[in-house]
Amino acid sequence: MVYYTMGKVETRHPVYVQYGYIEARMKIPYRKGLCSSFWTFRRDNGWLFTNAAEIDIVEVFGGKYPGPNTVTTCIHRGYVTCTPPINDGDKVMPHTLSSAYSNWHTYAIEWNKDRIIWYINGKPVRLYNNHGIIDPVMLIFSILIEEKFLPPTTGSWTEYMYVDYVKVYSLKCDKNTVVNEISNFNTYNYAVKKSIAMSNATTIPAGSNIALRATDFIELKPGFEVQTGRELYLDVTPCEVKPEIVVPKPPVEAR
Repeated sequence: MVYYTMGKVETRHPVYVQYGYIEARMKIPYRKGLCSSFWTFRRDNGWLFTNAAEIDIVEVFGGKYPGPNTVTTCIHRGYVTCTPPINDGDKVMPHTLSSAYSNWHTYAIEWNKDRIIWYINGKPVRLYNNHGIIDPVMLIFSILIEEKFLPPTTGSWTEYMYVDYVKVYSLKCDKNTVVNEISNFNTYNYAVKKSIAMSNATTIPAGSNIALRATDFIELKPGFEVQTGRELYLDVTPCEVKPEIVVPKPPVEAR
């Protein structure tokens, strides 16, 4: 008999994450029959499949999608035991990398109570309205073998996932400040503002990649433009005052 195993590294109680920006720089193995993932999951006392809080930051299904540089994203609030099922969230979306899995790439999410944004190599690739994934979660790196693709012997299948770093950030909040024009992006405080308004009096610097966030609105007035060779990302987002790492309450034992 030949035995197969999967590899998994995860954070454990009491270190859980709730909201913020989560990113890892990785090299992911690709082979038919392997499923390699960087994901979140809720588990207090055993596996809670009725509110899984699973966010697949990145997955690679060897053999299921055109390779060698297609990754997928998905979320699952619940599985077959969830009533009602969250069907619109359980949609796998493919994304094409700029180069093969074997090269270094960054995979990330920006997660708050309203929505989830996926990033690959610093670029947003998917936005999804958050339908209830609000629990503190563990972070997991895993490689599993799909049963129908088992190789003939374990010795013929040796694959590795390389993780350079994992980082978790929370947004800085300055949500009482109203910004009318930005004169100097080098000294600008990039914390989340109440509102931002810009016209032709604001110039995005050449070669820059600027991200601006506000809780209420961002207004682009007539005459404002982003010239060639510049990038601007705008986001109207809540700014929860949440710790980056949280300690969930101990599970209640059945009596």
